[in-house]
Amino acid sequence: MKTTFKNILAVAAFGLCGTVSAQNLNSAYFLDGYAYGHQLNPAKDYDRKGYVAFPVLGNLNMGLTGSLSLTDVFKFSNGKLTTFMNPNIPMSEALSGFSADNNMAMDMRMDLIGFGFHAWGGFNTFNLSLRSNMGANVPYDMFAMARNLTNKNYDLSGLSLDGQVWAELGLGHSRKVTDAWRVGGKLKFLLGGAQAKIHLKQANVNLRDSQKWSFAAEAEAEMSIKGFSW
Repeated sequence: MKTTFKNILAVAAFGLCGTVSAQNLNSAYFLDGYAYGHQLNPAKDYDRKGYVAFPVLGNLNMGLTGSLSLTDVFKFSNGKLTTFMNPNIPMSEALSGFSADNNMAMDMRMDLIGFGFHAWGGFNTFNLSLRSNMGANVPYDMFAMARNLTNKNYDLSGLSLDGQVWAELGLGHSRKVTDAWRVGGKLKFLLGGAQAKIHLKQANVNLRDSQKWSFAAEAEAEMSIKGFSW
């Protein structure tokens, strides 16, 4: 029972902190032949005939930011890469990278439909994208409880999650004005999909009694989802 609960906590801690492998592809702008440079610079010049984007395979960008680094979560033990959950790692070292509040945010963009072509005196782009961003604040005791599930109280107050999902329709055009100047612009239409925010104002997990565990919390939740009822 305790082992199963501990594994669930570990997965939750990883999920809340967004420790999914993610990479921000903005640096690809400087690569030759990169088709999506117009997302950063609407005036980007294209010497290619055009492009067509396929869902997921065509253009999937993910960015991860936060107060934690990979070395806070992943550790080396006996020359092997593991996580702070490994019992062979001393407790003080395993939890040394976590503070009272650990913040993480992840941004995702996926083109559902996208293409670019030369016409009307310049280069034109069209894209219909799915956008989302998620954020989390995870208190220290969440990691302490996942790492060392002992008979004591854990304070999870301040644990919060928030996320938004929306669709973006973008129309862009760029053209050469002179030999030294090129101008461009992009018109975007945003369509909201869903929004949710959950915050634990007070939360306490009592594991002192080995025969009975209890959880008490005061929480706030805000959700805006079509068809959702509380």
